[in-house]
Amino acid sequence: MKKAKLLLAIIGLSMLTFHCIAQNSITNNPIKIGELLVARSDFKMQMKWADSRKACEKLKDGWRLPNRAELNFLYLNKDKIPGLNGKYYWSIDQSIENHAWLQFFNDGTQDDYLKYTKCWVRPVKINDLSK
Repeated sequence: MKKAKLLLAIIGLSMLTFHCIAQNSITNNPIKIGELLVARSDFKMQMKWADSRKACEKLKDGWRLPNRAELNFLYLNKDKIPGLNGKYYWSIDQSIENHAWLQFFNDGTQDDYLKYTKCWVRPVKINDLSK
């Protein structure tokens, strides 16, 4: 019985470690565009708005959801950022109750959607070293 509990604890810890490593790997070697650092890739799955905020906060070190202006900046520079074409991305900006802004990277359209909609997430942060 003790061996079974120990094995389950080891498996659980291994899965948690793998999950943390996988999430942090998106921020390794970020893409630098002006004063903005952009995560190398999206999170592996689409998320509701609240979940996307929490996922970015867990990355620590200033990583966060981009605001609307930053999302548009990413759209205008999408040729420098792999994997953005044709996807909806959450911004940190909220509009009316239960709605937040997102951007469609197929045509650059921004719109507000229900926060319960699942969209892609590309974390950003300010490049403090650029000053």
